[in-house]
Amino acid sequence: MFLAAPAVWDGMFVHWYFTRFVGHSPFGATGSGVDLRSYWMGLTGCEWVRTRKGTIKHELGLTDVPHTHHAGEDAAELAQVFDAALRRRGRER
Repeated sequence: MFLAAPAVWDGMFVHWYFTRFVGHSPFGATGSGVDLRSYWMGLTGCEWVRTRKGTIKHELGLTDVPHTHHAGEDAAELAQVFDAALRRRGRER
């Protein structure tokens, strides 16, 4: 699964990287994936301005999950945020 925030920006880079160095993208020609901000907007019905990752983390109670600007750590952060959003979705069903 390709997850990003925002997916349109990260998707272009990931697609270029795979195409350039591997020869093809495992995510297809579009580099499509899940955009955390769009997912949150659909889940909560909030406006786009309320979909910043920091806002989402705060609303999910993830105040102890840092954003370090280290690619691996930031990927782990994004996975934790998405996991918490999925768990919230499961509770609201």
